[in-house]
Amino acid sequence: MKFGGSVLTGPKAVRRAADLVKREVEAGWRVAVVVSAMKGHTDMLTKMFEEASSSKLRGELDYVLASGEELSARLFHSALRSLGVSSVLVDPKSEWWPIFTDEQHGDAEPILEECSTAIREKILPLLESGHTPVICGFLGVSKSGKVTTMGRGGGDVTAVLLARFLGCREVVLVKDVEGVYTADPKTVHGAKVLDSIELSEVELLASSGARVVAPKALRYMPSWMKIRIVGFREPLTKGGTVVNGGADLEVSAYSRPLSMLTVVGEDGGRLVKLAEQLMSEIGCRTLASTSMETAAILYFEGSSEEAVRRVHKLVEEGEAKAVSGLSGLALVSVRGRGLETTPGVIRRVVEPISAAGVNIYGLFTIHSSVRVLVPWGSRDHVVELLERELRGDGGE
Repeated sequence: MKFGGSVLTGPKAVRRAADLVKREVEAGWRVAVVVSAMKGHTDMLTKMFEEASSSKLRGELDYVLASGEELSARLFHSALRSLGVSSVLVDPKSEWWPIFTDEQHGDAEPILEECSTAIREKILPLLESGHTPVICGFLGVSKSGKVTTMGRGGGDVTAVLLARFLGCREVVLVKDVEGVYTADPKTVHGAKVLDSIELSEVELLASSGARVVAPKALRYMPSWMKIRIVGFREPLTKGGTVVNGGADLEVSAYSRPLSMLTVVGEDGGRLVKLAEQLMSEIGCRTLASTSMETAAILYFEGSSEEAVRRVHKLVEEGEAKAVSGLSGLALVSVRGRGLETTPGVIRRVVEPISAAGVNIYGLFTIHSSVRVLVPWGSRDHVVELLERELRGDGGE
């Protein structure tokens, strides 16, 4: 379970959190604890560094920031021991340190193979021996032995990686709210806590600014794992909101045929807005659009002929040079956590479609999805091709 800085507001809060962990241990749970820096400490340390040093090296700042997590972990470890819990402090200097990353200071990416080995060989034996490890969140150690930080939400990343490679079915994130609300309770009076929510829904909320779970952490969450978000109260293993893991990668097709409209002119971004407005007047619903310096492309439900006739008004008014349309397209989507940052995914989507001789009329990424426009008659064939490719048997 992971305790965020929002609940670790000071020594008394650390003591209270330690007491809650003790009760879970006494109830028979083997608990690995991940802690963030206490509330406000990361900002304070950043400000101190900037005022004291003219260094632009992010690696130097990472060492300073690490002291925030190290202090929290040391206090938590001491609190547990004073309560009679056999605790082990795990910081980057510890022989049990389990999180290894690349050299990208400030936003380091974990090296999964090394993390997996270290977690299973170091943290698991501690738990099996009856110890409660207290691990610094947010931090990593690079191949060169330097301390790194994993960026915003890095503590959530630490917790998810530990749970994943320990084989835990659930990871508990303790926050200053009781779970995921139907809306921001500070904005909407009467907003309620959801019992459960799907991972894809959390990703969409996070992309709009909702602080639910760090999007980076969701990329490392396997399909069989659940995340439980709870408030700072007893018991920590019940209540709150459960985030259900989704399929690692899934292929789907939009149920209705789409059309494509291309408008050529001098300002693609402006042409998108003008064309969308005109098309909405005849009931054409735009699902996606893209713009270039001298063109705009819109994908929509409706007749391409009607759209061309309507949007040709821009040519008549001197806003565009030409308009063309195409109907009978299918939208096929590949979805998965962190898909847009996974190397080689675009190639794995495009190559089997091209190899089958199917034209691709558009390709774009939105959140954790890759979407392609293909002929409507090839819709089912493309879905089958991509499912086979993503299963890993594309060559059979």
